[in-house]
Amino acid sequence: MAERAASRHRPIPRGVLLWIFGLGVGLVGGYATLTVSPVAAVPALVLWVCLAVPSPRFLGLAGALLGHGAVWAWLLVTSNLVCASYCSWSLTYGPAHLTDAAAWQTETRIWFAFALGLFAIGAVLTAWTVHRVRQGLRERPEAPTSAGTASTALQPQGEIRVREFITGDGPALRALWQASGFRLFGDDDAGLERVARRNPGLFLVATVDGVPVASAIGTWDGRRGWLYHVATAPAFRRRGIGARLAGEVEAGLRGLGCRKVNLLVFEANAQAMAFWRALGYTRAATVEFTKELGKDDTLADRP
Repeated sequence: MAERAASRHRPIPRGVLLWIFGLGVGLVGGYATLTVSPVAAVPALVLWVCLAVPSPRFLGLAGALLGHGAVWAWLLVTSNLVCASYCSWSLTYGPAHLTDAAAWQTETRIWFAFALGLFAIGAVLTAWTVHRVRQGLRERPEAPTSAGTASTALQPQGEIRVREFITGDGPALRALWQASGFRLFGDDDAGLERVARRNPGLFLVATVDGVPVASAIGTWDGRRGWLYHVATAPAFRRRGIGARLAGEVEAGLRGLGCRKVNLLVFEANAQAMAFWRALGYTRAATVEFTKELGKDDTLADRP
């Protein structure tokens, strides 16, 4: 399997781009409504509704409200609360009783207060949405893992590379798994090489500077797929590495014709259960039975 490198530079989050676009819509729409024609409010309102739908929900709308309110307030203030352009529109289409300067000034002050209200709503909605997104990121489960000292000493900004297991990965992987609380039964070098040989493309390792920091083992017996030892070093959690490795193993199993994949989780490991549920797995009603067949040194010689 060819190595797949993840970029060092993270792209601009979608929410930021959505908010910036909404801000631009608000600025342009608000300016056009006051200085060109009130008809410009119609497409602006349509865009507002559209901006409320994409995820993160309401963040684009918040930017539009901020921009609209800001440009209205700026236009009203710079025209000394008279706003000739808006008053000319009101003179043409507005109430007939607004015939003196004092009446125009009163109307404009009302619209200034309305502009400040839009700006305030946009600011509050922005703060609330950002808080909600950050809270969701903090609560998002990551792979149920710990790691050995070799992987935790690395810088979390390092470049992540995903590849297949290779000879020599054993010691670092066993340190990762042992610190994660996994049972190391059949995980000696010969056992790991045997699993990799029998399941090509399904034993994946994520590395930084050549050192394993995450893993996922997939196996296929022709009827069911299995996932084992999905682990991520603490310094590299909450970057989606565990979910990415599990997804790539699932894709490999699907390509082999596998229609169902199983895995084992300790009853008390609530974090692991939350992680797998977030990836679409459901808890089965079955009970695990095991039997150790004893050590057989001849296994190392089998294909």
